[in-house]
Amino acid sequence: MRRITTLFAGTFACLAAVPARAETPAASYSAEVRPLLTRYCLGCHSTKAKKGSLDLERFGTLDAARKDLKVWGHVIEQLEAGEMPPKGKPQPTAEERRRIVAWVRTFLDAEARARAGDPGHVPLRRLSNAEYDYTVRDLTGVDLRPAKEFPADGAAGEGFTNAAEALSDISPALLEKYLAAAKEIAAHAVLFPDGLRFSPGKTRRDWTDESLARLRNFYRPFTADGRLPLQPYLAAAVRHRDALLAGRTTPMAVAEREKLNSKYLGTLWQALTGSEPSYPLDQLRAHWRTATEKDVGTLLADVGTWQAALWQIVPIGSYRYGNTVRQVPADPVAVESQTIRSPVKPVPGQADVVLYLSARDLVPAGTAGSVVWGRPRLEAAGKPPLLLRDYAEYGPKFEIDFATVFADTAKYLALVAKVARDRKPAIADAAKAAGLDPALAKRWAEVTGLIPEAVDAEFPDRPVPADTITLLDDKVEKASGKPAVNGWKKKGTDLPTVVANNSDAVEQIPGRVSPRGIAVHPTPTEYVAAVWTSPIEGRVLVGARVAHAHPACGNGVAWWLEFRRGDRAAVLADGAVNLGATADCPAQTVNVKKGDRLVLAVDARDGNHVCDLTEIRFKVGEPDRPERTWDLSLDVSGGVLDGNPHADRLGNKGVWSFVRGPARPTGSGSGMTVPPGSVLAEWREAATDPARQAEAEKLAARVQALLLGGPPGPDKHPDTILFERLATVNGPLFRGLDLSGLRKKSGAARYGLPKERFDADGNLVVPADKVVEVRLPA
Repeated sequence: MRRITTLFAGTFACLAAVPARAETPAASYSAEVRPLLTRYCLGCHSTKAKKGSLDLERFGTLDAARKDLKVWGHVIEQLEAGEMPPKGKPQPTAEERRRIVAWVRTFLDAEARARAGDPGHVPLRRLSNAEYDYTVRDLTGVDLRPAKEFPADGAAGEGFTNAAEALSDISPALLEKYLAAAKEIAAHAVLFPDGLRFSPGKTRRDWTDESLARLRNFYRPFTADGRLPLQPYLAAAVRHRDALLAGRTTPMAVAEREKLNSKYLGTLWQALTGSEPSYPLDQLRAHWRTATEKDVGTLLADVGTWQAALWQIVPIGSYRYGNTVRQVPADPVAVESQTIRSPVKPVPGQADVVLYLSARDLVPAGTAGSVVWGRPRLEAAGKPPLLLRDYAEYGPKFEIDFATVFADTAKYLALVAKVARDRKPAIADAAKAAGLDPALAKRWAEVTGLIPEAVDAEFPDRPVPADTITLLDDKVEKASGKPAVNGWKKKGTDLPTVVANNSDAVEQIPGRVSPRGIAVHPTPTEYVAAVWTSPIEGRVLVGARVAHAHPACGNGVAWWLEFRRGDRAAVLADGAVNLGATADCPAQTVNVKKGDRLVLAVDARDGNHVCDLTEIRFKVGEPDRPERTWDLSLDVSGGVLDGNPHADRLGNKGVWSFVRGPARPTGSGSGMTVPPGSVLAEWREAATDPARQAEAEKLAARVQALLLGGPPGPDKHPDTILFERLATVNGPLFRGLDLSGLRKKSGAARYGLPKERFDADGNLVVPADKVVEVRLPA
């Protein structure tokens, strides 16, 4: 109790010692300080006198005093030093001097506390040279030191180079330095698709070297010369195999223990334990499962053998020839099996084609390997495949000895001319009597068009053998990103193509496609066509329009409208369309049977297919039944992807189709087999005139010489075009004929391979590294 009493007594004593609340600074200033200043100071430091540039009269109130605190610091210094008032002037008493100093100190302390954290006026300034360098370094991550070219920073009165007063001005010369520094910094920027970084260097070579250095630094702890040293990883996979398989440890734990890269070891472990069938991994897996640590060298050799056969390791930074990865497949690519398709495209006059079957043995040295050529065969659209094993059964039908056959050209032409003049006997009978092939004689009659019996009376014009057309077999969806534009194209290529616009607006893809319109685009080697296959028998009225839809470039297109029955065709109309122009095919009546076809074709003009997008309109109708009309745009544009062939609006399947065929050599769209101005055209004019028989014989000899000797030169020469049309098995002279009956010289080339070289399934099995030569008729 006594201690408590003492504690309270001490507390009251402390409270008693607290002085009464002091007067406010404003009150004490007006009551005490201001009068003393007026008495002792204003005589010299009034607004009027203002000695030493000091005016104390302006501090009439405390608020006025707050506006210039520096003055009060000088006041204290002068009073404490006894410098003011000067000698000879009335002097304050010691108490008065103390009261003024005490008040000023109290006043300044109060102002300092009130303004704590406020630095006062801070001038706007630039960065110092050092600050500028550090800022650029922090922003770019590279110590570029761009301020080394700046003038040196001056020091303010305090001696510091970063004082605001010394950095508040920027001269024109310094501004130029800033602009030059900015350009220099920008030169070190390295742009990437997703951003940028800064480099110490400014050239691509510098940037490449930096990237290579980072790559090498990354690989250095785990590789030797940039390549993974597989031996320690294989050794670890063998040494810890049982524990890993039993789940007693993990690849990451093994890698840490063996001081290996966990990612590489994990990848190797997955490859060795994977269950997906893989050759040669299955062989390596089997060897690894039974290997001991002393077998690691042998296992490593096996891996190296397969690596060398299957892959090439590209040096870091050697990205030549488009290689952008560390490891690239060997060339040619090594695979267990591969499907090979090789198009056979003989030139006119070429009698045969030679293919070489070659494969490289990749099995480890010292073991024998074989290559299985699985069922080698010949394929063509719309026809069953023909196995090379069975060549002896079908091959002779396609074999032709052009030199031997064309050696009788003058005889065939003389026979055709004689039958045409005499009107008897039938061309086939005349050929038999003359010792010539009847089928070939009839074909010469069809090609020349001189004998009426060789012409189908129901054809609208003189027919010629029809060329081969093939369906476009690959869908085109959202052409040029347009959802409404879809169609068909040749598989594996972008052209030839046909597209339909299923919208009510014009679409640019590029080139213009009208609302609900159909557009086609050929290539230099293939025309593209829309085909109407007749579902009826009777008379039809057919009309068409062709409009070049991409006038920005190119030379226009060629076109023709063709009637087909079976393997023969007749051109109803043809022509050419210039850039941006339109051609109308006048409506004409044609007698059709079910299955007959009307073909509207667009071809590259003079072999130039640039900007050849072309709109087509194609209508067929029954003159006596106006309600039965077939309109390509209306029937197909709304659902072009439903199929090719495509049904019509009347419910008939397969009426419309889109096809491709071999480009016509003239590029004019003409379907005539005999080019105007050619030597055969001259012969045809002379052949039926009895007075010109001698001339016809000479012209026939010239035709024979042309076919035996080859084209005369320029691509557009009429005789060159004639040669290209006739000197090919797919041309109008030989297409569809059984060539096995035509004469061949003795000792002619042997085609195909002996049947005994194939197994029962048609496979050809040969030793690895052996080249097999296969000769086929063109």
